[in-house]
Amino acid sequence: MSRLIDADILIKDISKRPYIDNGLREIFETIIDEQPTAFDMEKVVEQLEVLHDLVNDNQKLAVSQSIDIVKKGGVE
Repeated sequence: MSRLIDADILIKDISKRPYIDNGLREIFETIIDEQPTAFDMEKVVEQLEVLHDLVNDNQKLAVSQSIDIVKKGGVE
């Protein structure tokens, strides 16, 4: 199972660790920042909004709810 993490929170967490020296911390941050985005919420929402405009009235509610779910990101 794959999982998504918040890179900014990870970088902050690394920065709080006193046993990681500055050189190693910079290396970690660079490696993390260079990673591709696994999931781009904005692009997914854009695609769902296009779909919303193409479906019939009965399906619009389901697509709208899908957009809300994506925007929340599974986090309450």
